[in-house]
Amino acid sequence: MSEYFTDISAQARLGELPELLALATDKARQLGMAEASLLHLQLFIEELFTNTIEHGYAGDAPDMIDLHLERHATGWQLRYRDHAPAFNPLKIGQKTALTGDVGGLGITLLRGLSRHIDYRRESDANVIHIEF
Repeated sequence: MSEYFTDISAQARLGELPELLALATDKARQLGMAEASLLHLQLFIEELFTNTIEHGYAGDAPDMIDLHLERHATGWQLRYRDHAPAFNPLKIGQKTALTGDVGGLGITLLRGLSRHIDYRRESDANVIHIEF
């Protein structure tokens, strides 16, 4: 059961990212998130948001991206939801900077900073849950 939660939405436009990060950070502080976790939250949001716009929509789109942040007794959970075409970023294999491959390092980083991460397609939306 969650102790506290907040919902935030932004249009799928790269220009919205700074305001989205500021709002999410402010709301998370109000919920009592520690500074180290705030940095993780910002990274999660930035990585998912930019990937959605660049790869999911291939540019800015009028659709909304929704965030749901919950504080639990054991930590934090972020639910990220977009309406881009179906894509499970967790199917991208683990990568390292040493492989020389381009792309995929962001998802590897998210996996490393979270306790649990999963993807599912709900109706017309991609939904990623991250516990950290």
